[in-house]
Amino acid sequence: MKLLTAKKIKNSWKLFDEKNNFIGERLFVGFLGNRKQLILNDKIYKIRNSGFFTNEIHYEDENGRLWVRIDFVHQRLFYYSETVTEIYYLKSKLWSKNMSLHKLENDNLVMRFNSKRSFSTYTFEIETDENFNNNLLKMSFLDLNLRNFED
Repeated sequence: MKLLTAKKIKNSWKLFDEKNNFIGERLFVGFLGNRKQLILNDKIYKIRNSGFFTNEIHYEDENGRLWVRIDFVHQRLFYYSETVTEIYYLKSKLWSKNMSLHKLENDNLVMRFNSKRSFSTYTFEIETDENFNNNLLKMSFLDLNLRNFED
């Protein structure tokens, strides 16, 4: 498993790999930082709450194309690539805010979110499968998990 680390730098969260290479960032924008967006390889993805009681999160590019949708009701994450739709499901333990992401078709663990507390600060890490290289899903998963600690 690869270990990724999230670091808070000013008004954003940045994700780095094991060699401290930058992967992407979640940036707070708008009046009072009330909107968020993901930045990956100079592309901006808007984060939008949607659905009844905002039970979905949509990650859209600048043209409005939907790339990732998280459905809280069914605990599913959908990734809409150019050719196929990949479906994942989310698992979490009731007593823990740490979550894992599994491929629906074969139940393989893809990512696991870990939080560690030391005094008044948290350290956030994501463990990924060695062959998993989808940075948009990594950042979407980070955003989803950080929401548990920001509320």
